[in-house]
Amino acid sequence: MPIVNARRAVAGSKRSPSSVRRMSPRIARTAGPSASARGVGTSAAPLRTSKGSRASSRSLASAWLVAGWLSPRRRAARVTLRSSSSASSATRRFRSIAARFVSCMMFIHSIDATNDGAGRTTSSVGARESAPEEEAAMFVVAGVTGHVGGVIAETLLAAGRKVRVVVRSEDKGAPWRAKGAEVAVASLGDDAALAKALEGAEGAFLLLPPDYASNDNLAEKAQMTAALGRAIERAKVPHVVFLSSIGAQHAKGTGPIRTVHHAERELGRIATTRFTWLRPAYFVENVGSLIGAVKGQGVLPSTFDPSKRIPMIATRDIGEAGAKALLEGPAEGRGAVIELAGPRDVSFDDVAKELSALLGREIHTVRVPREAVAGALQQAGMTPDLAGLYAEMSAGVDDGTVDYEGNGARFARGRVEAREVLRALLG
Repeated sequence: MPIVNARRAVAGSKRSPSSVRRMSPRIARTAGPSASARGVGTSAAPLRTSKGSRASSRSLASAWLVAGWLSPRRRAARVTLRSSSSASSATRRFRSIAARFVSCMMFIHSIDATNDGAGRTTSSVGARESAPEEEAAMFVVAGVTGHVGGVIAETLLAAGRKVRVVVRSEDKGAPWRAKGAEVAVASLGDDAALAKALEGAEGAFLLLPPDYASNDNLAEKAQMTAALGRAIERAKVPHVVFLSSIGAQHAKGTGPIRTVHHAERELGRIATTRFTWLRPAYFVENVGSLIGAVKGQGVLPSTFDPSKRIPMIATRDIGEAGAKALLEGPAEGRGAVIELAGPRDVSFDDVAKELSALLGREIHTVRVPREAVAGALQQAGMTPDLAGLYAEMSAGVDDGTVDYEGNGARFARGRVEAREVLRALLG
């Protein structure tokens, strides 16, 4: 459940001499209880900053309705609850932007990048050079209006490959046609149209796009998974790279990540197709939706322990890993798991320090209490079903359920440092 919008500020990175050459072409909500908790309909559990001091009412407002990671689909407008009387107005504004919550919030916890003793094969993210005999291969890429799919398509085009992008409307395909890609208009839930788009593909990148108005997310994504499966079988696609999530090995306790657990299990039964499951960590770009709170109140909200270092990864690194997987072709056997992380594990306290250095003033982390997450997300406009799932996922990060699998999975680390992404997000 990707992803982020095509309007992206791409953060580059400086590579060490040992890095694999990159082929890439071209990367708050604040609200919450004010003086009283009435604005969000939750109990007034006190929040404290990373320095241990009681947070101000404005900082509290920054933390509560954030209550989860919002996608950087666009730069978030600053919204502040100055008093409980303004809560309803702020809530209305939050409802208007609630559709920007994306399931890239799923990609929260990943691999210990320094631990190669868990049965993983380590490698570096980066697309390989194409061999002359492979030039005729054609790849189909969905999700190109987001960061990950967009990077995959651009990387393949830069490698001289034939690319067909799948978009929901002709106007979204026009920029890609100008870049030399074929364009197919199809919904990922329409198996007939998608099968036609997949015809002749040597490999395809697919995903489960988010639905922000979902009242039964697990069931709806199961239906879409079934449609994807029918299309893949009908088109006889030999290799599919699928955007999954860290933690997808678990059937429960991971919130919306359960949808890709189901997808891996069901799609993996297709006998004629080999799958590569990408399981990335938390997107660094998700911090972009919290920049309003960072700049306006000097706080960085977190829904899990801000001192806990977790793998974070730039979406560019995920996209390059996806392109590399397509270019390399399927691994032996029925399926392969690639767990993805950035160059090093990062805590939200670390992110706050980086933001402090970039802004020239101190930024503190503020933790949103676990019991407040679901209510705050509903107040922001999420359906009760989705809010409950994201609250479950957030708890799964804290208790270690949302974690890497190891167990023979391949592990790849990216090259883009979190600081580079944060600099771009600040503008």
